[in-house]
Amino acid sequence: MARRSILVQLCAVALCAFMQSTAAAEVSAEGFIREKHVALSSLLKQPKSAANETKIEAVFDGMLDYAALARDSLGKHWEGLSEQQRDEFRSVLQQLVRRAHRKSLRSTLEYRVVYKGIQPRDNGVFVVNTVAEHRSNRRKEPISIAYVLHRVGANWRVVDIETEQESLVRTYRSQFGRIIRKHGYGGLMERMKRKLNQRT
Repeated sequence: MARRSILVQLCAVALCAFMQSTAAAEVSAEGFIREKHVALSSLLKQPKSAANETKIEAVFDGMLDYAALARDSLGKHWEGLSEQQRDEFRSVLQQLVRRAHRKSLRSTLEYRVVYKGIQPRDNGVFVVNTVAEHRSNRRKEPISIAYVLHRVGANWRVVDIETEQESLVRTYRSQFGRIIRKHGYGGLMERMKRKLNQRT
């Protein structure tokens, strides 16, 4: 009886420790997104300059897991690539994601971000839910943006962004898969590089 009581107490302690660590991870994940959003908003409000662009890119690079984005956005096609092709794809995708996310953030500078809670998913992944609300025009529809994060070593990194429940990774995977089936991997890279060279 005493042994069973000890086991029950140990289980309770372990469960409590797990819940505390999970709660701490959730707070940490939201804090990470808050910190990056404040930094990016501040930089994007400043006049454009080469130095400012370098700082913005540095924040993006410390926020996004480009390796995971590249792998997940290609899905089954990733396995058929050589290391050189993977590096090339990751580099081009990184530049395109930076540009797209910068453009998206610029369009929401007049919005305030409201944090709506955190959801844990499988394999240590957390989702930080936010809603962007226009500061002065109430007729503007709020925009729901969810950041999907996981740990890379001791650091948080974003592996997907869901805008109005539309996943960035799933959208890329669908688009990239369709192009690869029709034009091959070379055709996909040609299109991505062409888009990268376009002025915005």
